Amino acid sequence: MDNSKNDKTPTFKHILNKNGSFKFWGISTAVVTIIFISLALSKVNEVISDKEFIASTVPANATIIKKYSPRTIEYEFTSINGDIIKNTISTKPSYTNKIAPGDTIAIFYAPHNPKESFLPQELKVDYFEGVPTLVFVFVVLVLTPTIILLDTVRKARIVFNLFQNGINTKAKIYKIELCDEIHINEETLPMTATISYQFQDKQGQQIKGNDGKYITEQLYYKDIASFLKPGTKLTFDSSYMTITESELIDDATINILYNPKKPDENIWIDQYR
Repeated sequence: MDNSKNDKTPTFKHILNKNGSFKFWGISTAVVTIIFISLALSKVNEVISDKEFIASTVPANATIIKKYSPRTIEYEFTSINGDIIKNTISTKPSYTNKIAPGDTIAIFYAPHNPKESFLPQELKVDYFEGVPTLVFVFVVLVLTPTIILLDTVRKARIVFNLFQNGINTKAKIYKIELCDEIHINEETLPMTATISYQFQDKQGQQIKGNDGKYITEQLYYKDIASFLKPGTKLTFDSSYMTITESELIDDATINILYNPKKPDENIWIDQYR
């Protein structure tokens, strides 16, 4: 086993970029975070605007003119400019049941537009309107991609540490699993593959691993063709195919790095070049 470091150790950024999903989840996280911040700022501005409007209203005594229904009443009041203002509003029956035409009630109105008048109980800031939507956006659209992105970074850190401190050794391939993701023919095979291998750590224990355990590019036919015996036919069953050791060349080995303290952390080196 060779404990020396490879002369072409990839950078952490290079390792991250080898994972096609990193950019996707990075962009997704950035976009949904911007959307969430925009919605949150909009809600804050709405609350501030409502509070400022309520603070600007003026109280007045209004006389009830008519009740149109259990919910709708008409009243009139005199504004600070001396204008007689009439307004019709709908409110809760529990309130209208207690009043009758001719009664005097307290109202508030906007001095710049007296037609905008409100009952005292209607002048309140709705702090919670839209909050469930914000919580949903945060949990589903922000938190989920963020967790996936952080997990991708964590796995990339494992790979980077393996290149820094891992042990380089040979691993024997014992199985290759192919997945035909699109319609293919025998000449062009844009299939993905997972290579399963085993190696012996420095304690002499046999460890099994596979190339898709951490963060890597998808493997394609060209990556595994050299391990197949001449004349091996690829016959797919429901778009999947397993190539066993009997169909592999005798020296079907790859260079890997593993963590001597945690041999389960291991990678196929060539996939990060």
